[in-house]
Amino acid sequence: MEFGIFGFILKRLDLPIVPIILGMVLGEIMEGKLRTSMMNVKSPIDFINRPIAFILFALIIIVLLLQVRTMWKNLRKK
Repeated sequence: MEFGIFGFILKRLDLPIVPIILGMVLGEIMEGKLRTSMMNVKSPIDFINRPIAFILFALIIIVLLLQVRTMWKNLRKK
């Protein structure tokens, strides 16, 4: 019943349902994997010690900075 109401609200707000379902299904698995990997590292930099991990980290930072810049420009126009 709760999921039916949740789906109805998402439909009314015109939000995509698939990413939310994927997050609910995979979230618990990802959390367990994160906890396991956190036990094996001494510092957060250990996560980006390989080239592909560093490239992904850099791309995430670039996307976040571009998003903040776009939001900042939109706020200044108003």
